[in-house]
Amino acid sequence: MSIGTANTSNRRGNVTKFTRLAFVLVTAAFLVIFDITLPAAAAMKIRLYTNNIRYDNKNLVPGEHKWSEREPLVSESIRFHTQAGPSVVCLQEVLRNQLEDILGDLNLKNKNEWDYYGVGRTDGKYKGEYAPILFRNDDWNAIEKKTYWLSPTPDKPSKGWDAALERIVTTVILELKLNGQRVKVLNTHFDHKGVTARRKLAKLLMSKMEDGPEIPFLCGDFNTEPTDEPYHLLTDGGFKDSRIQGKGYGYNSTFSDFTRDHEANTIIDYIWSGNDSHWQTYGVVPNYFDFYMSDHRPVIADYEI
Repeated sequence: MSIGTANTSNRRGNVTKFTRLAFVLVTAAFLVIFDITLPAAAAMKIRLYTNNIRYDNKNLVPGEHKWSEREPLVSESIRFHTQAGPSVVCLQEVLRNQLEDILGDLNLKNKNEWDYYGVGRTDGKYKGEYAPILFRNDDWNAIEKKTYWLSPTPDKPSKGWDAALERIVTTVILELKLNGQRVKVLNTHFDHKGVTARRKLAKLLMSKMEDGPEIPFLCGDFNTEPTDEPYHLLTDGGFKDSRIQGKGYGYNSTFSDFTRDHEANTIIDYIWSGNDSHWQTYGVVPNYFDFYMSDHRPVIADYEI
């Protein structure tokens, strides 16, 4: 079965219209509160969207809903926040079945609307978590695709330094059909335990971002707060955190957990850019619609290229 045409009829049959309506109402209210106008599609404006969607966990923690209930909200968030123009979507903690579900949902009306690149981190094929990059075929030409393992042996499945798990960076060079401009988008998920690994990963990613003439963007869950060393390695290397380039909208914390009383100031999800980008807007948007679609909130940044 093609991943872009996965059969979602049984799963979607369990999704109520109320769930979809709740997403639209909550998000619309959010945009009104923060006086956000969705940008009109422009020849040189692009949107980056990143979200750790939470893997399909069979042993649910308090407040967590099963994936079949969360998926429609995850997909609706992507669809809603990318409707205005060329966008690139970076996701983390994505298992193969989740990727199939999301693409099946996004491509429900047009099986060729959305494409992706990504591999499972365990075997470089299907096993383990993906860090996929999604994009619309009408907006982008995919020029080059590559996955690196964040380790001393980046070209083969491997763990790096003191990391608890295999970690990857998914890299895609995309050409915007409207003006021929090329961007390099990197998507990653830093290790949650390895201190040395996170430091090494930041340095490795900087070398990948600097390699080539394309405008670079780096998205993901970095398990790193603004006071931590890997964050400063990136800023000292000349890369810009979209969060602090101007006044943003929405939430401050990007990690919410699955309980509404957890609103600690936890910022671990970022969109970084190189020097040739022109920042427009930044926001952290809702992930709660009667229940949490993930324990992370989506992060959005708009740029002119």
